[in-house]
Amino acid sequence: MGKKSRMFFALIFVLAVSIRLLYSFHPAPESPAGGYLATADAVTKGAYLFADRGEFLDLYRTPVYPVFLSIIMRFADSVRPVGPVQRVIGLLTALLVFFISLRIWKNVPAALLAMAFCGLHFHFLLYESYALSDTLTGFLCHGALLVLIYLIQKPDAPSAFQALGGLLAALAALCRPEFALMGIAAPFFLWSKAGPAAKKIPVFVLTFTLVVGAWILRNGLLMNYWRLTPNVPVAFFEGPGNKFIDWNNEKPDFIRSIANNYGFRESGHPMVFMLQNYGVAYSYSGPEIGRLAMHAVKNNFSEYLKASAKNLLGRLTETYWPLRKDMLESNPVLFRPEFTGRHPQISRLIYLQGMIENTLEPFTLIPLFIAGVIIALFKKPRSREIWLLVLISAFILFVHSFIGPGGIRYRTLVEPVMGMFAAYAVIRLISGFMRRIRPQSAVVDKSVETGLPISPLIAERIAAAAVIASGLGWLWFTWELSHAYYAKWQREYSATAGLARNAKGSMKSGPIWTQLGFEYLRQNLPAKALSAFNKALAGNPADSRALAGRGTAYFLMAEGGPALKYLEESLLLDQSDPDVNYYAGIIYGLTDGGRKAVVSLTRFLESKPAENGKTINALAMRADCLLAQGRKGEAMRDYKNAVKLAPEWHNKKAEIRELLGRLSNQ
Repeated sequence: MGKKSRMFFALIFVLAVSIRLLYSFHPAPESPAGGYLATADAVTKGAYLFADRGEFLDLYRTPVYPVFLSIIMRFADSVRPVGPVQRVIGLLTALLVFFISLRIWKNVPAALLAMAFCGLHFHFLLYESYALSDTLTGFLCHGALLVLIYLIQKPDAPSAFQALGGLLAALAALCRPEFALMGIAAPFFLWSKAGPAAKKIPVFVLTFTLVVGAWILRNGLLMNYWRLTPNVPVAFFEGPGNKFIDWNNEKPDFIRSIANNYGFRESGHPMVFMLQNYGVAYSYSGPEIGRLAMHAVKNNFSEYLKASAKNLLGRLTETYWPLRKDMLESNPVLFRPEFTGRHPQISRLIYLQGMIENTLEPFTLIPLFIAGVIIALFKKPRSREIWLLVLISAFILFVHSFIGPGGIRYRTLVEPVMGMFAAYAVIRLISGFMRRIRPQSAVVDKSVETGLPISPLIAERIAAAAVIASGLGWLWFTWELSHAYYAKWQREYSATAGLARNAKGSMKSGPIWTQLGFEYLRQNLPAKALSAFNKALAGNPADSRALAGRGTAYFLMAEGGPALKYLEESLLLDQSDPDVNYYAGIIYGLTDGGRKAVVSLTRFLESKPAENGKTINALAMRADCLLAQGRKGEAMRDYKNAVKLAPEWHNKKAEIRELLGRLSNQ
């Protein structure tokens, strides 16, 4: 770069640092942050990475961001250090954007403009303040992108860079699953470059596969779920797909009833939470909810495409007015102008910046982004790097318009790339205009560096150090995973091996298969339990215990219709089983809230169950049913008993107390 370019680079960097200092004075209330802090706390306590209980947080969040939070919070008792650390990461992302733009556009002014957008934009500054994954994901994604572009342009680069690219792409995917695209698309772009690069594709692919595969292996071995996260089908449900579900004609299952009775028709996570409360594992409820949306999309595909296209238009045209309630998902109070705080002038400046950008952006970023894409694609020769940028921006916009619920927040994941195209369009348009009025003028600084932003030797050593460190981490992870799986296998094997052996070798094995099925249920393995109960019932279709087990297994797998069918068959043979009455009562309560629910739950409560959680659920559900039948006094008694048993039962306590207050005033 020339002297003038270096001066502008320093000025933009100083401005980016200064505005982040202003934001550090802005009040940032601590919040649940979408479950990230709870997951980070579980990481710190050693109850997340190698847990095998199948709890919600174990599968809900991919590990990179919670581990990142946990590392920071080890040095403080508060989430407040997260903001300053993420502001530094935001600055580093702006630098990455500069070097990516420089390598793609070969134009210093375009790179400086893209850096200025990423370093000073209100949207990035806002989310750097809170414990949300966007800032770290952006850094990892653009780090992988810079390495990949370098590899495309320099196919003879050392293998350490190939491994570093795979590592960064894998970490981005384990921060937000949609960025698995980086690991899938990269080999294609490397392969398309003939020569030495094609020989090194396996290094990139192997590194990506080892890191991502280790997490999938953990999910499969410890929780019987062989994918990244079951949050994806829930996100699909909360996207455009759920708008076309005909709830009245959907199969008579408790998922439909929960959606109808509790107003969750367009929100899958409350249903997942409720089912989790009754014992249904997230790995079953998530995919089941996703299947509802997929079925609706198949039957209404043209309408789905129209709704998704409308969402896409919204992603491109909506702005982020600072007081919008949906800016931060379920945390609407995370940003508002605190004019009465310790630094009201700073709050006014921040608010003013957001308001100005909010006003100007629809007329600047979006049109310039589209113009930049068009200009770049008509540029000859069209480079692979440009196609890669187009693919990334199109894919992320597609995911958050056609698959997930999207929202203003998620555009931060694609805005740096949009800013690169917009900056390129500005420089090209200005350059074209200047050539028209002053044909001999040179307005573009073409002194573009062709190497890495630092010396190749230092860069190679940094890449090698990062790969070695990650390799040691991978070895530790696989070692600990092996220990955790071995402990789980020993526990399961000692409890089931003898039963399974006896069941296979006995002519009258029905009771043994039933016993084996209930052992699998105790270990939270409903699919294996169902197989055992099916074998038991093959020899004796009237075995009430096996029918009860089969119904319970279906319940725990989020299939309420089959569950109720077999539970009712079991009740016809034996009405004294507490668990059968509990599960049948819960389904009755969720589906119709009528007399059958009260009868079954009363039978369960009269058995004086030892499990406190089931007792609380039964009391709360029976109270709901009694209240729906107009039996206010009995409902109040059950609500009060539920609160007494659950002093820390936050999910229901506040709701029940509010209801008790309303009932007392009636």
